Amino acid sequence: MKSDQNVVQLGNIKPDTVPTTLTENISSIDTVISVANTSDFSKFEGISTSTGYVKVGQEIIFYDGIGAGTLSVGERGFGGTLKDSHFVGDEAFKYEFNGMSMTGINTIHNMPTNATLQSLKGIDSYFLEIERGAGRPNLQNRSSGINQVSFTSEKIAGGELIVGSQNFQYDSFIPSFNVSTPSTSTTVSTQLRSVSGTSEGGTEISFVDQGFENVEFNEINRLTSPRLLCSKVDENAKLTNLPRNKSVTLLTKFTTTDVNLSPVLDTMNGVFRFLRNRLNEPIEDFANDPRSNRLVGDPHAACYISQKVNLKQASTSLKVLVSAYRHTSADFRVLYRLFKTDSSEVEQTYELFPGFDNLKDVGIDKLVIDPALNNGKSDVSVPASVNDNDFREYEFTANDLDEFVGFQIKIVSSGTNEAYPPRFKDLRVIALA
Repeated sequence: MKSDQNVVQLGNIKPDTVPTTLTENISSIDTVISVANTSDFSKFEGISTSTGYVKVGQEIIFYDGIGAGTLSVGERGFGGTLKDSHFVGDEAFKYEFNGMSMTGINTIHNMPTNATLQSLKGIDSYFLEIERGAGRPNLQNRSSGINQVSFTSEKIAGGELIVGSQNFQYDSFIPSFNVSTPSTSTTVSTQLRSVSGTSEGGTEISFVDQGFENVEFNEINRLTSPRLLCSKVDENAKLTNLPRNKSVTLLTKFTTTDVNLSPVLDTMNGVFRFLRNRLNEPIEDFANDPRSNRLVGDPHAACYISQKVNLKQASTSLKVLVSAYRHTSADFRVLYRLFKTDSSEVEQTYELFPGFDNLKDVGIDKLVIDPALNNGKSDVSVPASVNDNDFREYEFTANDLDEFVGFQIKIVSSGTNEAYPPRFKDLRVIALA
């Protein structure tokens, strides 16, 4: 849901108003609602009015007048809800939540253009802005000035039946199907048609047709950019140029050179499997942004933390060696946490390794220029990998530490293309006296 072009549909959020009850049955075409108490309906969104919305059962009804124990109906079945019959004793709710009309909540939303709300969006969360302007059916424009409408307080909403549309982003695809090719004269090939997504740390444009590309059945097919399995509401809004508005299409080709034999594809038991690398880029300046040093609250979506390693003898130096694949769009930093004999009751935070641009050569040694500028980079600059299997050696060293008897290692990964996360192997850590 990273792209600002997404649309989101919310539904079944319950009003938080106190209900009244019907005092007379109403059919699906009646234009008057009889209720036990009309006092709550004389105010809607905090102002005195004779118009508003009421929910009876699953039907939303616009009322345009208030009488003695009655609400006159302006529109039945608002928002596509079913016009239905209702009976004495059924509950009638003023259709508000937290001081705002729920017609602007249980609906389709555009992602906000408000810069503050955009900046608060994360890999697992986003914010929506409720419409307050002239586009609200049957309600006043209350987007500014003394009559601006807002939520009355912070509150949690929902209910057991709440729904919200969501895209699923992926960068690897597994079409899992039973495939039979009974002889060498038969073959099955397949292609994926997909649409682009937007990496959490990236600037790719979503909903762009990526065309067809070859994939293999029952294999992990790594893609070169993030893709989207779109919600129905996003497909209908953004993919009208594609057949049936579908965000994922699998094209399969059967061939045979033997008129008596044919390949077989079991579509009844097939599934699509979508995999996503959780990768973002929340920190630009590690030396001056301490969030990755904390024990909790690291904003990186991809973190590796080792088990605590206990030492038989105290050490004063730590060296990390790791082989890593790193794309030009990605980065990673390494931190350490020390456990000392005199700090068993103190929770030590993580510290960044110095980094090659904070080290200077003094003879055969490297000295830290300024400990306050440690940034977690390797001891020497290592160029990015040139192909998918190019794992390069990285070394991280911290010398002249206070004596420690245990340690943990933390690696945080970041990047702007979720299809190319850092990958690691052969992690080794050496503690030296």
